[in-house]
Amino acid sequence: MTRTQSSTSTMPWGTTLIEVLVVTSIFLLLMSMILGFYIYGTRATSRHEGISESYRRAIQHIARLETYLAFSRVYQVASDYVVYTPTAGWPLPPAVVGRWPEYATAATTVWIDTPKRRVVRRQEQKSYSMLVLDRGETIRFKLSADARVLVIQVAGGDTRSPHGAFSLSHSVVLENPLSL
Repeated sequence: MTRTQSSTSTMPWGTTLIEVLVVTSIFLLLMSMILGFYIYGTRATSRHEGISESYRRAIQHIARLETYLAFSRVYQVASDYVVYTPTAGWPLPPAVVGRWPEYATAATTVWIDTPKRRVVRRQEQKSYSMLVLDRGETIRFKLSADARVLVIQVAGGDTRSPHGAFSLSHSVVLENPLSL
């Protein structure tokens, strides 16, 4: 009797170079896709943070101007300045029940200093810088036809910048409107 050797093929338990290269190429392809999504996400986040910052600054500008103008008597409005008299108890609103509020004796002017990119308040021969504007930001004033509403328009940004341009308008109802 002859003994036959079993013909079991013995395969090595390792991996071949081709298998390693295929797995590595798939891994690199997935990582490059993930990196692309990550870069796009950070750019979008940066752009939206810039837009949010611009809007936040514009809202702060409007709120600051409204604080000065809401409870005052407005005398003259142009696109780049407002002449008004604040209440005597400024910046707090007058506690008036059944009587007229008391106003300060001197008129105050708020104007836009375009070359220096700031908003200036002039009161009793002294000038105070209220707001500093970013590059491209503008503030304009407009009075409604019935002289009861003062519209503050803030625009800014640049269409060429990644943040884009924006424009906000806010209406301030005047407690003591200008009598025409």
